[in-house]
Amino acid sequence: MTPRAEKGGAGFEGLKLLLCENPLPPIDEAIEAARAELPHSNLYTEPYSAPLRELLARQLDVPEALIHVNAGSELILRQIFDRLGQQVRLLTPNHALFPEIAQSHTETPLLPEHGFRFGMGQLAVSDGTTLVVILNPNNPNGGTFDMSPLPALLARHPGTTT
Repeated sequence: MTPRAEKGGAGFEGLKLLLCENPLPPIDEAIEAARAELPHSNLYTEPYSAPLRELLARQLDVPEALIHVNAGSELILRQIFDRLGQQVRLLTPNHALFPEIAQSHTETPLLPEHGFRFGMGQLAVSDGTTLVVILNPNNPNGGTFDMSPLPALLARHPGTTT
């Protein structure tokens, strides 16, 4: 089976992107950085890497306790949803993993006729919601959201993590 057929592209004419794929080639700086790291590419990241957490905490000016390092984003997402995913509010379409790992979820559809746009100030968060997931830019459509209403949304729902 060809990689194209494996991704559901057999017989499809056009551009089809799945998950985090990008139709553009990587920039030269990314290629050079990858080449420089190639000799170490057979190693996983150090779990809970203290040196990396310390560096990020300094650069971002946040407490080190707020930085979580792990070997892959799916593992981190599963850990977050395991702790906070009792009742999740999702903007859809989104990452296919979210409905699977949420214990329970509700959805706010992002409609193509509105360019997949949505005003964050209009987001309805029901009582008992434990986590609101906002992908910015959104996966899979790449749309972005004005996040300026986020502080007010958080203030209205202090028991919900966003």
